[in-house]
Amino acid sequence: MKLELKPNCLLTKRPLKLVSGPKSIFFYQKPWGDLPEVLYEHGYRASVMQLPFNNKELRQKAFTHRLSELDNTHIIIDEQTYQEFFEALKNVNNSTINIIGKTFKPNYKTSSLAYYLHRRWLNFLGFTVTEPQNLFINADKNTWYAFIDHCVKLAELDFLSE
Repeated sequence: MKLELKPNCLLTKRPLKLVSGPKSIFFYQKPWGDLPEVLYEHGYRASVMQLPFNNKELRQKAFTHRLSELDNTHIIIDEQTYQEFFEALKNVNNSTINIIGKTFKPNYKTSSLAYYLHRRWLNFLGFTVTEPQNLFINADKNTWYAFIDHCVKLAELDFLSE
């Protein structure tokens, strides 16, 4: 995604950690689309916590095992993945939890055949899957810029918490 870089003198002290939701053969390559690249281009340290494909038990075990990776970060997570790991997230230290769909609400609607099939398959396996816009799929420029503004607020929070 090529966006005009927005001047920003406030960057977060803590990195942004994007937690991946369940995947399927219909939707698996880039669980957050271009979001990590857009954040990097704007100067943020961002990475994706990749978790097992679509096995609830393995996802829970892997998430719990890697929980310390989320300490001292700004966690970016969609609503359904937040619900999936709600109990474990209580053990994360010195982090903010940004729930896409609640803390930040993308203001557009989108769909794709691949994501539709992905949702249907995961519903069959017992998962509740987030709306595609909560993963920045086909996001418009206004949404990207609004999320960059959200990240500036996270940086202000870091600055004020010193």
